[in-house]
Amino acid sequence: TAVPSGDDGLARAITGWIAGPLFALANAEPSLGDAWTTKVPPAALAELAAMVDSGALTRANGKDVLAAMWATGNAPGDVAAQLGLGAVRGDDEIASIIESVIDANPKPLADYLAGKDSASAFFVGQVMRAARGQADARAVRPAVEAALARRLP
Repeated sequence: TAVPSGDDGLARAITGWIAGPLFALANAEPSLGDAWTTKVPPAALAELAAMVDSGALTRANGKDVLAAMWATGNAPGDVAAQLGLGAVRGDDEIASIIESVIDANPKPLADYLAGKDSASAFFVGQVMRAARGQADARAVRPAVEAALARRLP
């Protein structure tokens, strides 16, 4: 997947992947020298960055995918599928996880209902944990807050 020439955001994201996780992998194998650049082809890195940017993968899962790409040479989509990674994106799936987490935690719910708004952060964390880090935090936070607000008297 080529990076569109006008997409500065994706170009910056790719630069971040190179300067951070990719260099960390390369530094862990100094014997490779300059050959490390062949471990993850530019098109594959661009595809990974696009997957994270679109929300198809979380950044944390993207790092796992990158490490597996480094080890296997496989494409990011294939690696994500093999590892069972991919963002939980469906509203129904997220809503189901949120309701389960709220129901399983009556004390923090009571705190929230008593006016302790910071309890919502606990629920966001628990939802992310229940989704094994595969939920998009940008979608989870407002969904948790809406679910909690529906429980207010």
